[in-house]
Amino acid sequence: MGDALRPGLTVLVHSTIGPSEVRVLAEKAAAAGAVLRDACIAGGGSAAARGEVVMFVGGLADLSDEVRSLLDDYARAVLDGGRVGGGAALKVAVNVMTYAQFAAASIGYDGVTKEGVDPAVLIEAWRQMGMFGVTVEQFTMILGLPGEHLGGLLEMLRVQADNAFKDLNLAAETAEVGPVEQAWVEALRDAIPTFYRYEEAKEQQQ
Repeated sequence: MGDALRPGLTVLVHSTIGPSEVRVLAEKAAAAGAVLRDACIAGGGSAAARGEVVMFVGGLADLSDEVRSLLDDYARAVLDGGRVGGGAALKVAVNVMTYAQFAAASIGYDGVTKEGVDPAVLIEAWRQMGMFGVTVEQFTMILGLPGEHLGGLLEMLRVQADNAFKDLNLAAETAEVGPVEQAWVEALRDAIPTFYRYEEAKEQQQ
């Protein structure tokens, strides 16, 4: 990155990285006369294609009107994360909450299925209670797939599991939490292959 920096340049980091890493990069950019800010994105590829991603920005108040206008052009919501690195902290926190819902959906799905209950009723119950977001609803489609179809999705599941593992590692590294919370994040991280049915997909490939 160092060779590409120049005075007046603004760099927006969309990747999910840790807040401290953002601040290190921002200092390097500032030394070259450039501005670097975390502008982490949530919503996925389909939302990006429609210009409807949600963006979490650290140091938003310091950005020029031109840059802020650009952000408004391809995001449906730009949320202020406060200081530099705050946008990254928001993205990591949102991901932790999302993965926790994935794990809860997986456990609940298995619980009702083993009791002979139609899991579609569980999904509808969650929806009726106003607790069912679009991302979790998309995730539950994986839970309902027969085992023989999971093998063909192995690469997609692996990428999703790798991303979740990375994000939860970031949460464990950056969050100033007590031992109970730390253990909870680590347990959620270790359960990733299970709730993504990743191990089941690997077994289908063997």
